[in-house]
Amino acid sequence: MKKQSPIDQLKWWQRLRDHRYIRIILFMIVSIILYFLMVGNIIHDTLDVRLSEMADRDIRAPITVEHRSETDERRAEARDSIAPVYELKREYAENQVRKVHDIFDLITQVRNEEEEELEEEELEEDELPLSTEEELLEDRLVYIKEVLSPGTSNDLSDDTLLTFLQATDSQLQIARESTTNAVYEIMSESISTRDVSDAKREVENQIAISTVSNRLLDAMVEVAQFAIIPNYIYDADATQQLREEAAENVEPVLIREGELLVREGEMINHEVYEQLRLVGLLDDQVHFLPYIGLAMLVILMMAMLSYYLSQAKTSVQTNNSHLLMFIIIFLITVILMKVVSLLEVIEIIGLAYAVPVSLGAMLITLLIHTRIALFTSVMFAIMGSVFFNNDTVGTFNFTYGFYMLFSGFAGAYFLEKSNRVSRILRAGLFVSGINIVVVVTLLFLKSVQPSWIELGMHLGFAFLSGFVASVLTIGLLPFLEAGFGILSLHD
Repeated sequence: MKKQSPIDQLKWWQRLRDHRYIRIILFMIVSIILYFLMVGNIIHDTLDVRLSEMADRDIRAPITVEHRSETDERRAEARDSIAPVYELKREYAENQVRKVHDIFDLITQVRNEEEEELEEEELEEDELPLSTEEELLEDRLVYIKEVLSPGTSNDLSDDTLLTFLQATDSQLQIARESTTNAVYEIMSESISTRDVSDAKREVENQIAISTVSNRLLDAMVEVAQFAIIPNYIYDADATQQLREEAAENVEPVLIREGELLVREGEMINHEVYEQLRLVGLLDDQVHFLPYIGLAMLVILMMAMLSYYLSQAKTSVQTNNSHLLMFIIIFLITVILMKVVSLLEVIEIIGLAYAVPVSLGAMLITLLIHTRIALFTSVMFAIMGSVFFNNDTVGTFNFTYGFYMLFSGFAGAYFLEKSNRVSRILRAGLFVSGINIVVVVTLLFLKSVQPSWIELGMHLGFAFLSGFVASVLTIGLLPFLEAGFGILSLHD
């Protein structure tokens, strides 16, 4: 008959051991414990600060967030930096020339109709009475003003229209050509609203003809000046498009994770206070996303661990007692990590490197298998980067995670190649050596090198980590062997 281990002889465990859902229950218990151990490390404390106070410590942004008001201000500046867009309307010159032609066409038409009427009347006298001639001119003037648009008729004086009506055909032709040429020449250049007056004065230079009377010349100048309008027009759509493009090209102003918001001793002005509010350091409201994120992280780790253990060709795959032993080792290591992280409040330099994370890797290697120890070391590294995130503003401090990963790997690898007599203590020394190498590597990678005292503290705690792990392994191993009936060491 197969000898049962002490824990298998317990009645309460006998009832639970073979339960179909016992593995799920065990992993759920571990998940709950891990969640409550890590929850304090993912919730950042709010600050009790006020405007114009002095900061009692350096404050850095715990998250990356957009400074919307600053972004909006920079985008507004980008919009304002774009000058208005003007467009030269070349078709305006042709339109205004056509308008001048229309005026002269109407005058010519009225003059021709008048001649036809005179021929039909077959007057005997060579000339009409003065009063009759004046009445005909007035009638023609009234008719022209009625046909012309209100704007044109109001801008052109009666004297100008009468001058054209009284001119000879050759004079009228000269006036038409000179006036239209002057309008076209001037309107071919850019004329903004503020340049209109100068452009109209230029008309007098363009229409400098000595072959016509001064009265006709004045009439031609008046028509030409009437036809001169701005052709360099503000393009609202193009301006708006360029301004929007300039605003879109402005990068959002970000308060980045880890950015120093205020130094110790500096005054908290309005700008700093607003930044503290944006990153949530002044917000007393409860945000549920970090809690949900932590739950997802724990579930993800436990799902990976459960799947790996179920696929590994070890006793943990089928023996629920050995699974319980694994969970006990796992929780002991995690709780030790949490305890050391809590001791950081005493602000001893390098204390975090003293965590005996290789303890779990050593016990799992000796009692179960090296592959399980290596995989579990990865889990310890992830959780350790959360426990020891006080020195960083993010959720994970991968410096300590990197350190714990190599520490766990060192313990697992060295024990596998050692014999019973010296394996644990020698493994502890080997882990201490690897810890020291990793710590030196991490310190040298930083831009600011530590002092000799700081370096000594870091190396001392790194050595202590391996030594404490080996001592705890020696102390816990007999209890685990006896409790779960495992013979781990061989001569």
